[in-house]
Amino acid sequence: MSYYEISGNFPHIRAKLSGNVALTTSANVTIPFNTISIGTGLSGNVYTAPVTGLYYFTTTLSFFCNSGTSDPLQWGYKYGPSNNIIYMGDDVNQFTTSTSYWYNSNFSLNLKLNQGETVSLVYTGFSNASPVSIIADGSYFHGFLVSRF
Repeated sequence: MSYYEISGNFPHIRAKLSGNVALTTSANVTIPFNTISIGTGLSGNVYTAPVTGLYYFTTTLSFFCNSGTSDPLQWGYKYGPSNNIIYMGDDVNQFTTSTSYWYNSNFSLNLKLNQGETVSLVYTGFSNASPVSIIADGSYFHGFLVSRF
């Protein structure tokens, strides 16, 4: 067991959206996971690593798509001092339908972070051909320290 497990000071976060988010056509838009359910370390829409180590992050996004044409969309994690982005989802024509519907996406990632480095969720590539929103109910951002270095 680590010190963090024994002391109860185990770095972890579970955040949710404070409301539904209508997607825009801008590039690399931060998804506003700004309401903490469990844990600490979230400032605005960004999680800051309290210690250096290996972290596990997992995200669930719930979408609602109104009827429309196809829309490319990518989402992923922005992290570190250089704000690198690892795109985890690439649903190029996912939002193609003649009727409205719900869609869920889950993705996870292990990241080595130094103390003070940050992680946030972003999306890009949305052309606004069909109105799409990320739904607050059912969308979550989780993260925790796996191993301290």
